Amino acid sequence: MGWRDECKENVEKAMKTLFHEVNGGPRKTIEAAVKEAFGHEHRTLQQAFFKNFIIPVIEEMAEAHDEGWIDLRNEAAGELAVKLREITKETALPFI
Repeated sequence: MGWRDECKENVEKAMKTLFHEVNGGPRKTIEAAVKEAFGHEHRTLQQAFFKNFIIPVIEEMAEAHDEGWIDLRNEAAGELAVKLREITKETALPFI
């Protein structure tokens, strides 16, 4: 297995773990854990996280909205993603 395959597998595992917690965990506990974990990371990694995780999620949700792959369960997130996508297009996130 090459490093790209390993990276993809690791990200998929991490996403499954996060979605598992979101599906069954208490919202306030999850929010607090996310804030704490994010806040303890190096500032460069925080920015890289936005560039490599947050923005792609926004783009994916906005595309789903554009293509009609939205229903009442994720409609608000889709509408928000469309608005956020416009902001992210104007914002550079360099690796410093």
